[in-house]
Amino acid sequence: MYCRVFIATLMILALTACGGGAGEGDKHAPVKPFPRAETRSVSITAPARVTAGKGGYTASVPGQSGWSYAWRIDQDNGRILDGAGTREVTFEAGAAGETRLLCTITDAAGVAVQAAPAVCAILPLPPRPVIHGPGEITEHAPGGAAWVDPQDGCGYAWSVSGGTLTAGGDSPRVTYQAGPAGRLSLTCRVANALGDSDPRPAERDITVLPAPQRPVLTPPAAIEANRPGCTVSAAPRPGITHEWTLAGGTATSPLTGDQLVFTAGPSGTVTLSCVARNALGAVSAPAALTCAIVPLPERPVV
Repeated sequence: MYCRVFIATLMILALTACGGGAGEGDKHAPVKPFPRAETRSVSITAPARVTAGKGGYTASVPGQSGWSYAWRIDQDNGRILDGAGTREVTFEAGAAGETRLLCTITDAAGVAVQAAPAVCAILPLPPRPVIHGPGEITEHAPGGAAWVDPQDGCGYAWSVSGGTLTAGGDSPRVTYQAGPAGRLSLTCRVANALGDSDPRPAERDITVLPAPQRPVLTPPAAIEANRPGCTVSAAPRPGITHEWTLAGGTATSPLTGDQLVFTAGPSGTVTLSCVARNALGAVSAPAALTCAIVPLPERPVV
């Protein structure tokens, strides 16, 4: 008899402990906690590569209403710019190397779990390049060359005004053809694999020299046999040197210059030739003159 009463009492206590009866237990159901397994599988979504010192990148984690978020960047290699208490942040990369984004997620029940971190490779921002090469070229001449120092993993973009690129516009070395006399301007931008570059492209101005033209010669007056002080001249042009050759006479002034002074020979003709040369050595087609030597009157016989 006592045994049956004891067993019945135990059954009632067990049902009560398990909430088997209807009533107050259903009215105060506990808040559902943040699923631990789900939290551990949450990862931060962020760019795989970023550029050193550049901002505006975003990172995020999944979220639900009532959750809170605490972000930070490992070893302070970068900084959070906006959204530090939300599921999505804007950040700036630090020095070249890598950075780790960390986020602690806390659910409505106060359960906090660390999301799997995001590791971003930080590419260096290429320094502003310096353009090397000759500072002068002849107008309309091909084969002008310029270059910058190569940088690993970078791309190159050249442009020119006052001329035309002929090769290498996407490489460290470029060739170009000059336009008219005056000035030619080259620019070069060097970008990393993400397309980021110094905001100031490299610039270099090239002086474009006039191309030598066939000289325009002013012939000497009548040339008498053996007469000294005969002159021939070429119209002067800025940056141009005239070079002379002479046959049938003897030069008495330098063979370079806008004017040649000579002594005529005893008879026949004097042949004069002149070319124009600029500072880069470009030479024009020659201009030539052939002048008859006027014989001296015969000495009268008395």
